[in-house]
Amino acid sequence: MTDVHVVRFLPSGERVRIPAGMELAEAAARAGLPLESPCGGRGRCGGCRVIVVAGDAPVTPADRERLSPADLARGVRLGCRLRVPGDLDVFLPSEPGAPIEKPDGEPAARGSRLPAVRCRTIVLPRATLADQVTEAERLEAALGSPIRATPEALRALGGVREAHEISLVIETEDGELVTAAESGSAPRRAAAAFDIGTTTVSASIIDLDGGEILAAGAALNRQVRFGADVISRITRTIEDPAALASLRAAAIETMAELARRLAADCGVPLDGIVAASITGNPSMTHLALGVPPRGLGLSPYVGVFRGPLTVKASALGLPVCSNANVFVFPSIASHVGGDMVADLLASRALADARPRAIIDLGTNAEIVAGDRSRALACSTAAGPAFEGATIRMGMRAAEGAIHRVDLNGDDLRIGVIGGGEARGICGTGLIDATAALLDAGVIDETGRLLPPEDLDGVPAGLRTRVERTAVGLAVRLSDGPDPVRLYAVDVRELQLVKGSIAAGLGTLLAALGIGEEDLAEILLAGAFGSFVRPASARRIGLVPAGVSVRPIGNAACTGARLAAIDVEARREAVRLSRFVGYVELASRPEYPRRLADAMGFPERGAPVAER
Repeated sequence: MTDVHVVRFLPSGERVRIPAGMELAEAAARAGLPLESPCGGRGRCGGCRVIVVAGDAPVTPADRERLSPADLARGVRLGCRLRVPGDLDVFLPSEPGAPIEKPDGEPAARGSRLPAVRCRTIVLPRATLADQVTEAERLEAALGSPIRATPEALRALGGVREAHEISLVIETEDGELVTAAESGSAPRRAAAAFDIGTTTVSASIIDLDGGEILAAGAALNRQVRFGADVISRITRTIEDPAALASLRAAAIETMAELARRLAADCGVPLDGIVAASITGNPSMTHLALGVPPRGLGLSPYVGVFRGPLTVKASALGLPVCSNANVFVFPSIASHVGGDMVADLLASRALADARPRAIIDLGTNAEIVAGDRSRALACSTAAGPAFEGATIRMGMRAAEGAIHRVDLNGDDLRIGVIGGGEARGICGTGLIDATAALLDAGVIDETGRLLPPEDLDGVPAGLRTRVERTAVGLAVRLSDGPDPVRLYAVDVRELQLVKGSIAAGLGTLLAALGIGEEDLAEILLAGAFGSFVRPASARRIGLVPAGVSVRPIGNAACTGARLAAIDVEARREAVRLSRFVGYVELASRPEYPRRLADAMGFPERGAPVAER
């Protein structure tokens, strides 16, 4: 029988079971985390570098040829050459092909300061005729303090009165409350964390003791059948109030599916999941709780609540321990949600005196700028272009999507997810392609795609890619019978999105009385933001050219994991939601001017860091 090994990919926590000897690159692809491999997996380019954090990973001849001794010593390997010999923990770069640094430690793996749930096994003397003491009183004596218990826990105590050894589940968020009891030693207990995105729902199962990520994964949000964006879903509930129940059910079904799959993957029983957290943008939170989101879609765009909330899993319909408390992240404002609060919690972006900005690139771009003394937030439109909805050949980041574009001599070089034929272009490819064409002079600083007759000085290989089509000028990015093209109208869509984000950031900085030069760094968060190449973002003017940019991964997931297991993390999330002020861009008279100014691209030749 073929040996089976488990590979855990960090920082996502995604796990995959594979047969012994499979190449790590194939294991990453199975986990939905394809590695960059411009050389086609022949070990020649070094683009698929990873760090082996735990487990044995023999050095291959290709490793010795492409990697320095220092890199080899710290566990760097070429993913396309490494045949998995046993269980491994592998850290992936934040952007494909980028230099990689092993993190100091996964935030979700640190121990809890105040665990949200404690699991204890105690030994109780059995009651006798001579010792007329109730189970609750014997429990208090064993614990050494008065107890509070739920009716469910008291009923359970009655059912295990003859047991000598009893395992307890004790919640700590508001004092100590016994919520469950059963005979025997404590089974494995865990917590679940959910990040409800407009398109994708991410989830993790976390060990309650050490905070280890036991399993992680994602699934398409089943609400997409009601509309690709939040506005269409809100509108659906306004036009048909009965649709709210269906939208809520779709969100809960998605979370339930993930909980069942991940619990099975890591061997934790569903009723052993005794705590949980949920984060997401305000619209997703309203819909998941069945709260009418009408106010979020109509002026003045104010929701019903901004939290925090704690609800029972049974009330939500999650198939975990029915008495588990589910912490629902608070929002900063009606359009800056718990996902941004979770980003701030995980990244500690506002922890010191140096101003920072954090941009969560999702369906909306949520932006926070400030420091430990003052911070402001805003929200701008982003997702339709980055998720492909308003791009003629746009698509999500799935197999067949062009996700990377570079200048390669006198032509373009593309990267396609999955390595096969290109079917469309996703958000990172859109940004890369525009940046490359700006560098080549095919697009000018106004966003105009130049016609072939105006391309003097542009290399011949690039000139032949500019075509006139029935819908206007386009650049052919891929070859073959069904080429993928970037159209002039796509560039205009990107300008609207990147202009709104840049103008939003500029408005926040002006309100804080600081300039771009005062920022220590800009953090890019979100599953999409994690793979945006910083130099491409600078080249198109999405972020200022002179500021350090650092992708931080899907930090909302990390924040949700922290809050799932730690009461102090929940309290800090509440503090952050109340500390950060909100700026409504529509009410700022200077915003339209800033937006108009930000629509253009930086001039060709402006200093931009290497991609």
